[in-house]
Amino acid sequence: QHILNKTAIICLQGQCRIHTLGSSGEQDFELNIPQHCLILEPSEWREMVSLTDSCILLVLASEYYDPTDYQHQK
Repeated sequence: QHILNKTAIICLQGQCRIHTLGSSGEQDFELNIPQHCLILEPSEWREMVSLTDSCILLVLASEYYDPTDYQHQK
């Protein structure tokens, strides 16, 4: 998970499931429509699972890459 970085994930092609773990518990999101965007807060752990062979994900970040922005999940 991140400290500052918010993430937006869009599935441009194919489909994928995003598994998240945050303050509201565990959730799964199915991405398969390019007009839908999943916004994740920095504190939400995320894992991309069940990607189809044709899956193309666009991941946008609110911050520039910073290796110190990562927290390991405990």
